[in-house]
Amino acid sequence: MKTFRIINLILPLIIIFSLFSCDLSDNTTEFKVVPEVIILKKVINDTTKYAVAYYAYANKGIESAQVTPPGSSSAVELNTYEEAVITFAKVPDESDFSTVMPEFGQYNFNVQSKDGDIVEDFDVLTDIFLDTPVFSKIAFNSQNMSVRVEWSPVLNSDKYFVRLLNSDREMIYTGYEVDPDSTGYTMRTTDAGWDQVPLSGSNYTLQLNAVSYENNIDLTEYYYHVNAISIAENEITWNSN
Repeated sequence: MKTFRIINLILPLIIIFSLFSCDLSDNTTEFKVVPEVIILKKVINDTTKYAVAYYAYANKGIESAQVTPPGSSSAVELNTYEEAVITFAKVPDESDFSTVMPEFGQYNFNVQSKDGDIVEDFDVLTDIFLDTPVFSKIAFNSQNMSVRVEWSPVLNSDKYFVRLLNSDREMIYTGYEVDPDSTGYTMRTTDAGWDQVPLSGSNYTLQLNAVSYENNIDLTEYYYHVNAISIAENEITWNSN
């Protein structure tokens, strides 16, 4: 479930409102939830590690949400995401990544609305992985303050997007998704994806994300059906080649 700017990992909330036609003040509206589980893969200190992200998207305000992984009796608590009452999530920190693969199979969601309605639903995490992307070029253009990023194609990737993190690993830029046949992207300081202005000479983490979606989905709602994201990172100094 994700959009053109796949938030912290993921998404502009206007997508949710438009897909659900939300009316948060209407107690007669049927409570609907879309559950989402995503496997994340990245290389940390030359070691491949994994983590899982959970999301529950609703058409009304959520009071609580839990996810029970396959073969487990313990539920994972989700919390409100980005102060959006219709989205609860648990997004992994860097320390949550592990060499241990997550459990594949059915993840059961239990979501309660602020009106007391309860929805039980599930999402299935498959063992379909993406290779970690590999940068082939990172080049600054000091004349127009842009960065050209290029990479080798990743088999079975459906989309790519880039992000920039500051030294505190806070996201300061998220680019728009590009199609699977694309092997390059240009970051410009005039783009709409900036949350913070990059400083010349400062160090940042450039992140390239390859995305795969679940099979047999409605293409009008593919943002809601991400299966896996594979992440490559490279340390850069802004405005330096």
